[in-house]
Amino acid sequence: MPTCKLTKRNVDILPAPVGRDEIWWDEDLKGFGLKITPAGRKVFLVQYRPSGDRRNPRKYTIGEYGPTTPHQARVEAQRVRRSDRAALCRRYSKGGTRPKGSAATHGRTDRII
Repeated sequence: MPTCKLTKRNVDILPAPVGRDEIWWDEDLKGFGLKITPAGRKVFLVQYRPSGDRRNPRKYTIGEYGPTTPHQARVEAQRVRRSDRAALCRRYSKGGTRPKGSAATHGRTDRII
């Protein structure tokens, strides 16, 4: 997995790969990357694991390079990662609003006899 600091200067000089898509990951922000297609299209993305799922990382497309600057993409990637972490904290915090009862009863413990 190639890495570099994703700045405007570096993104401009990255070559188009031969054969298949290539993702360049940012050195500073974990999960932030730039996908380059063989046709030369460059798209910013962020990889994250929803709700602490270790096995199934997901990729969120931020936007195409040109209309979206590297700085805008970095800010959006931080927002996506922060919102995912906040959802995880809400889900597992002690004061969080978890449904009472098991998934089978859906909180209807008064009907179980």
